[in-house]
Amino acid sequence: MKQNKNFEKSRENYKNFQAFCEPFLKLKKEGKTETVNDCLIAVYKQQGTTVLKKYEDWRAEGKRIKKGAKGFYLWGQKETKVINNQIVTFYPMLVYFSDKQVF
Repeated sequence: MKQNKNFEKSRENYKNFQAFCEPFLKLKKEGKTETVNDCLIAVYKQQGTTVLKKYEDWRAEGKRIKKGAKGFYLWGQKETKVINNQIVTFYPMLVYFSDKQVF
């Protein structure tokens, strides 16, 4: 039951992130930006972020994520998987943390 709630929450987060990125996708289609992630990084920098790295990368540097830190999302490379005997293509949401969130 809990796993189903987590799946639904993940699906909701994914849809919300897609909606948030719609204006950036429009800019990409108009040729005004190289990638949607470039726009996202610009927004994150306006919020004071200077360096973004995945959890594993910070850990490899001996850093720890501060308790309660919320990640910054970026889109990953397109993936294709077989789910319930259907081929599904999607862009995964990747979670990054900033230099302000580690110690």
